[in-house]
Amino acid sequence: MLKDIYGEIKARKNVKDNLIKLKAEIKNPNENRVFRYMLAGDYEILAELMKHEDPKVRKNAALILGELEDDICVSMLFDAYAGENTLFVKPAYLKAMYKLDCRAYVDEFKTVRDELTSGKFQEDELKHVREQISLLNRLISKYEKNQKHTFQGYDEKYDIVLTTNRKQVKVLADMLSHYDIRLLKAGVRLCIDDIRSILGIRIYNEILFPLSMEKTDCGRDNNGDDGAESDFSKPYDAAYGILNGNLKEILQKAHKDNSPYRFRVELRGIADRDEETAFARKFASELERLSASFLVNDTSDYELEIRLVKNKTGEYIPFLKLMTLKDERFSYRKNVLPVSMHPMNAALMVKLAEKYLSPDARVLDPFCGVGTCLIERRYLMEAATLYGTDTFGKAIDMARENARAAGIIVNYINRDYFDFTHEHRFDEIITDMPVVTGKHTYEEIVRIYSRFFQKSSELLNSAGVIVMYSNEKKLVLENVKNQKEFEMAEEFVVSKKDERYIFVIKKLK
Repeated sequence: MLKDIYGEIKARKNVKDNLIKLKAEIKNPNENRVFRYMLAGDYEILAELMKHEDPKVRKNAALILGELEDDICVSMLFDAYAGENTLFVKPAYLKAMYKLDCRAYVDEFKTVRDELTSGKFQEDELKHVREQISLLNRLISKYEKNQKHTFQGYDEKYDIVLTTNRKQVKVLADMLSHYDIRLLKAGVRLCIDDIRSILGIRIYNEILFPLSMEKTDCGRDNNGDDGAESDFSKPYDAAYGILNGNLKEILQKAHKDNSPYRFRVELRGIADRDEETAFARKFASELERLSASFLVNDTSDYELEIRLVKNKTGEYIPFLKLMTLKDERFSYRKNVLPVSMHPMNAALMVKLAEKYLSPDARVLDPFCGVGTCLIERRYLMEAATLYGTDTFGKAIDMARENARAAGIIVNYINRDYFDFTHEHRFDEIITDMPVVTGKHTYEEIVRIYSRFFQKSSELLNSAGVIVMYSNEKKLVLENVKNQKEFEMAEEFVVSKKDERYIFVIKKLK
């Protein structure tokens, strides 16, 4: 098969179609080896085809040379790239060279990249220019170690947004009442001149830096359409607007450095997945191009996330997230399970219940998992003793390691809560309740809730409290009503959509 295809190529028969067939065949590693053996290092035919009058022939010949992964082909590929005048073909040479050792051409790659980022192109050319710039950046970074930035601007003044649970924004706002704050749907916005002062708050989800966007002075593209009004729903205008806003100012304050930054794009609020993907790709490419590669798109090794949130009017609200600003709050979580409670939710749970808790309490988590609830309980407030039970032995081992990392003493016991006994009663039971999964049917969950309240009645002191995270509001209310020794003290909504609640239940004296 390979011999026949290549024979027709040498005879210049149906060259384009046969190159496409050959390229598909040698994707198979075995066929690739056979073809390389057949050529025995003679690439003259493929080199000649990179001068063919048909651009698609040139493109496929280059890609085939790359698939052969023979470094001897680098010089012929680079020369063909340098001499290529058809924009849509040029990325093929770069893709081919990426598979080879082309470190000798890094300076040339930089020169070409700088020419592309500073050049003027028609709208129909930009797609191929963006692709070239992206590939050139990948080639350059393959041989030059990425510059890593370190957050240094702790004492600078910033406008920031702290995101948190949408239903409990006021809890975070109360903790920041000494600042001039503005409440948002999913967080709090404030100005701060010592960012360290908020890094220890455990109930925020992310720190975001709002970005400003400046209108372009040359319209929606750079093909000379002067005077057109900026439209930030368009990739070019959005990229131009962000680059000429406060982005560079924030990066300079935070890092004291103007070397290139690696970024990714995150879009939210777009229902159409194809639309989201297309916009993100064009927007990222335009950021890379317009910034003259001060920003380099790299979705696997990024330091910045540029997030665009689409609002109800169709406008994009831009934010910056800095991965260089390390979040150490939950670094004790050396081990997690797929069902593990998010530590921010655990921190929120104990914070909401704070007025019911005591620094000299004996605390128990009946379904402790990897121990997050108990550790967050101890971070909030002192406790006399902490106990956790779970039937999953591996989770107990994980919990012990997490507690050691947190510097907290917790007594973890690999035992079913319903078989657990203790010489002393407990003052607080704090837990993330089991849910309907492959492990538990709804009927089993009903039984677990009933048994939980019965068992907790035995293990709780008079006036003790249960703090639980649950998605079974109906079962909680039924059991509180049926178990006469309990009363509902307070109920907090975490998510109406997912029916997540935090309940504080008191045992009567």
